[in-house]
Amino acid sequence: MEFPKESQSSAREALACCLAQGGYGLRPAEAVAPAHPLLPPALVPWAVDLDGEETAPGDWNAEPLASYAAAGGRCLERRFRHTPSGLVVVSRAMLFDHLPAVEFRLTIENRGHSASALITRARSLALGTPKVKTRPLLTSCAGGLTGTTYPDRGFRLDRTPLASEAHLLSAAGGRSSNRDLPFFLLALPDAGLCFGVGWSGQWQAQLRWHESEEELRVDIELPGLRLRIPAGESITLPSILLGTYFGPAEVGSNLLRRTLYERYVPLLEGAQPLPPTSFNHWFSMDNDISEENLRAQAEVAARIGLEYFCVDSGWFVGGFPEGVGNWILDREKFPNGLKPLADCARTKGMRFGLWFEPERVADGTRLEREHPEWVNDNLLDLGNPEARNWVAEMMDSLINEAGIQWIRFDFNIDPLPVWEKIEGEEERGLRQIRHLEGLYQLLDHLLQAHPSLLIEGCASGGRRIDLETVRRCHTFWKSDETWDLPTLRTHITGGNVFLPSVALNVNLLHPGPAFAFRSLFGGPLGIGARLSDWSEEVVQLARREVALYKSLRPHLLGDYYPLFEQPRDTQVWEGWQFHDPEEQAGFAVVLRLEDSPYECARVRLRGLAPGATYLLTDVDSGQESSLTGAELMEGLPVALPQPALCRLITYRARA
Repeated sequence: MEFPKESQSSAREALACCLAQGGYGLRPAEAVAPAHPLLPPALVPWAVDLDGEETAPGDWNAEPLASYAAAGGRCLERRFRHTPSGLVVVSRAMLFDHLPAVEFRLTIENRGHSASALITRARSLALGTPKVKTRPLLTSCAGGLTGTTYPDRGFRLDRTPLASEAHLLSAAGGRSSNRDLPFFLLALPDAGLCFGVGWSGQWQAQLRWHESEEELRVDIELPGLRLRIPAGESITLPSILLGTYFGPAEVGSNLLRRTLYERYVPLLEGAQPLPPTSFNHWFSMDNDISEENLRAQAEVAARIGLEYFCVDSGWFVGGFPEGVGNWILDREKFPNGLKPLADCARTKGMRFGLWFEPERVADGTRLEREHPEWVNDNLLDLGNPEARNWVAEMMDSLINEAGIQWIRFDFNIDPLPVWEKIEGEEERGLRQIRHLEGLYQLLDHLLQAHPSLLIEGCASGGRRIDLETVRRCHTFWKSDETWDLPTLRTHITGGNVFLPSVALNVNLLHPGPAFAFRSLFGGPLGIGARLSDWSEEVVQLARREVALYKSLRPHLLGDYYPLFEQPRDTQVWEGWQFHDPEEQAGFAVVLRLEDSPYECARVRLRGLAPGATYLLTDVDSGQESSLTGAELMEGLPVALPQPALCRLITYRARA
């Protein structure tokens, strides 16, 4: 959303002042800034419990603030020493340039010569704000779950007024978005906060508002922590993104999306990535692949205009899932290796992709036989440097040999039960921490070693999407539910509230009319059908729709506005708008759903300049019209004569 620069500046000033009053800033303590109703007067974000007793930051000896420039902002670092235990907390606040947002990172070091005191709780964010007189509204959604009936819970929006009883958001099974998406908003009518949690395992957030005490509390942590840090070692805890805004909740939504895209999504060949178009065979062909039948798919994928041709699971000896851990090419399927197929894709103008699941090891596979000491209940220990290096060398070799430029990095098991099984009574959380540190090192290596490699995060769908994976993945496979169009649209309308559109990859499985393609014009556009079975008529339709999508996708990087409430059935209308606030241009997708009896709807566009005149174009008819921003925000009548029809409108402000 194009929120006024003075509003954005005021929100950033309020955040900077709050940090400065808490000792994270260079401004004098008496500096005056506009108050934000959900921020405390002074913010020291963390809290650590030792031997079951809470210690406040004031109980630790604070060293002078270190401040230094970092890419995209300024890092403010303070060290706090706890003399009785010998522990050191390193608390970093990264205040972003030009955005009212800060990232907190917490590390605890044991500088002693023996195991540390027992750490029984560590909150990466312990926010307590007094004098909050109005009940805040929490907006959150589920992660990329897979259901069996519509409406599926995946990316289903939830709006909850806070109460004195804590509202809990959390992961499940040790995968970060396997229950709740770790991004959410807290809003008052005219101001709010947006949050992101950077932890790819088990996390939780407790949010409450005490009406009688007029206090807001937000606590975010790795739950169940109970450990002693070995001598000379340290632990890293969940990172937290906190954004502040003035205005309605859609301002916070687009602040969060913009911050993630501009400050977190990794560069691809030195540039911010566009949402890609791709082919992936898995949901139509499964393990039934070979060089011959994939060449037939590549022929059609190129004609359609897709940019990436991706071989999913099934390329290795044993297939999926029994062969996961072999990582030996199945020469019966690919007698000439992968390179001839990759070269075939490249000669047709596409880049080649390949699937991996490095963290899982199936029983009896090569990795389990050769290195059983690295594997616990089918989970490869990425906290072990030797295991991590083995995986990196295996992936590097395949990437370099075939010229791979896309990987799907999958993870299909819940690791939490394994970690809890192998951890001792006083190392609860430690194996999880070490595994995730190793995961991040592996992904960082792949990004650095292969700058043209697009990394797609995946975990049985979208079950591991969080701040730290967004930092290391260009896109995500958002859900394994990829058959049902109404469900896929729910993922778009929910996921785009919190995530940049580039993160929400999907595959269209069934050929259909333009309605089907445009139901997916809200993120990367993939096709997962057996393309060699498509008729020439369908191929030509797909070619036109892919070309149309490519012409529109730069707007996906702008602001997102849902045009209707997220549906619970298919008897209504659905739609969304993507808006470039600098260009004052964008597009709107308006859908009369499959069972809707309503022939007309009034569509209110958002984010426009009321006094500007906009040129509108109906993409299908080519009809043009001119209306002011005020008229468009008041409502544009749209008529569709029958269900399962779509109206796609582009607009641009006249000079």
